[in-house]
Amino acid sequence: MTDRFRLRIHAYALMPNHYHVLVSTPEGNLSSESLCP
Repeated sequence: MTDRFRLRIHAYALMPNHYHVLVSTPEGNLSSESLCP
């Protein structure tokens, strides 16, 4: 997945009912829908 979408996964946390992922991309092309307010 990281090669296909050119993401760098810095950290992740698996919770009982959800998850958190800290990612970055060299193109800066993360959509605003994928970011937390």
